[in-house]
Parts: sequence; C-alpha cells; structure tokens
Amino acid sequence: MNKEKGMGIYDIFTIYSIFLYSINLKGSNKKNRIIIYTMFSIISIYLLGKLTNINKLYALHHTLYGLILLIIPFATSNKDLLFIHTLTMILITGSRLLYNGCLIRKFEPKSKISNNGITKKFNWDALFPILGVISLLRNY
Repeated sequence: MNKEKGMGIYDIFTIYSIFLYSINLKGSNKKNRIIIYTMFSIISIYLLGKLTNINKLYALHHTLYGLILLIIPFATSNKDLLFIHTLTMILITGSRLLYNGCLIRKFEPKSKISNNGITKKFNWDALFPILGVISLLRNY
C-alpha cells in the first residue's frame, strides 16, 4: 500500500473519531471530558503533521494514540466512551488483518518515538482485541 492510500484511509477513520467523540462531549463529566479532549489533542497532532509535512508528528501521534487506547478501558465507566473504544478496537483489529499490520506504520517515518524496544514487546494483534473485549465487558 502506498503512503497516500494509507493516509486516505486513516483520514476517514480520523473523521469518524472526531464525530463520535464530539457527540459525547456534551453532558460528560470532568474525567470523561479530559479523555475526549486528550483524544482531540492527539488527533490534532496528526492533522498538524499533515498540514506542515513534519513527519515526526505522525510518530508522536501514533505513540500517544496507542497509549490513550491502552488507558481508556480502565479510566472510564462511561458507556458511550467504552462503546466507541470497542468499535475502534474492532476497526483497528480489522485494518491490521486487512493491511497486514498497523495502518499508521504505512505512512509514518521510521522513528524511535513509536518503533522502539518498548513497543516491540507488545503483541498488538492480540492486545487490541483484548482491550476491545475489556471495554465491551465493562459496558455490561
């Protein structure tokens, strides 16, 4: 897959994320607003990278996005946020299978920010479905 196609697919995913998190902002408590604003900040890093062509911002976005996805199932009990997280884990797992690995890696530069000894210790193909199941179970 070329860089432009990978970014195009990820752009659609980003629009979906902005929409879903935006509709959950109203009426959220302080803790959940912090999660949503953190997600918006992480998305903004990706968009800033697109606008400025600073490729290292993709790696920073990738790292922070992975971190927030690890945290969400344990940081909130909000059913809407847990549902969005479950749906996101399904989409990420599906895209990892479809594109033979992480979609963001298709366009981010080689960087020690997101590709280092710590990130290589995790089996992301197993971790994302497990996190999705945790969010799903916490929703019921």
